[in-house]
Amino acid sequence: MKILRSITITALIVTVLGYMRAAEPQRVSVTYEYNSNDRNESQALAEQHAFEYAKRKAIEEQFPILVTSSTALSTTEQVQNGSSTLDEHFYSSYQTIARGEWIGLPEEKVLESYHNGEHWVVKVHVEGLMREKTAKPIELSYAFIRNQAERDNRIQYTDGDTLLLRFQSPVDGALCLYLVDAEKAPTAYCLLPSEMEKKGYQPVAADKKYTFLDFKNQSVVVNTSHEQEFNTLYLLFSPNSFAKALDRKGGTIKEGYLLPRNLNYSDFQAWLVKAQTADEQMVVIREVIEIRKAK
Repeated sequence: MKILRSITITALIVTVLGYMRAAEPQRVSVTYEYNSNDRNESQALAEQHAFEYAKRKAIEEQFPILVTSSTALSTTEQVQNGSSTLDEHFYSSYQTIARGEWIGLPEEKVLESYHNGEHWVVKVHVEGLMREKTAKPIELSYAFIRNQAERDNRIQYTDGDTLLLRFQSPVDGALCLYLVDAEKAPTAYCLLPSEMEKKGYQPVAADKKYTFLDFKNQSVVVNTSHEQEFNTLYLLFSPNSFAKALDRKGGTIKEGYLLPRNLNYSDFQAWLVKAQTADEQMVVIREVIEIRKAK
């Protein structure tokens, strides 16, 4: 006869590393050099990565980093023919959580960008407002996709692809989604709420699974006139109600496409700073997508 008894003991250790700062927004600047480790990475993509790493570095340097260490001891006792043996296993996991966030849209500038014969080397400067996170985090589930069959978040698209948003929140709240096109005249396009929604935001119910931008008579299509282009998606969510930025009605472009409601980049930046400053619970997710010309 064989009997198994299992006992698991778990300990959670939380450590805060870094400098303690006040929660008020402060102006921060950082210069960062990025060395690509991918020989096939394009110059444009290397520059995007340089900006992302620079902003992450600034957050880690300016605000505390929360490090959680979870250690579990699992003891299994096996009893067989009157004798017992103990089998012990230790399991450890670590997680770091940045305690700061950028407010609004930081200024980004490429200082140097060259290929050294093996990979791209990019030096960038980023400057803007930042603050310490004090509100309890809200874990959101989201994915930008092309169709209902896709499950994972997609950052690469081809001219003419449909854009959908799969979204779920653990709490009721308000949602907005913008796409920023940084071409000659940078513009922010409001994808959510739709023009039919009169509340100024997209209402979201707790725990409900949504697929947005899947409208009955129209869909959101990404396009580019270049071989490669980068746009930025801004996903804004808060358990508190807020209103989208004041914008203007979109027009019609070639091939009969209708442009979403939009506003210029500087006005969007000013609105985002005010919205984040007024609501410490607001979650802002920034996702850069690549759009390539169809072959």
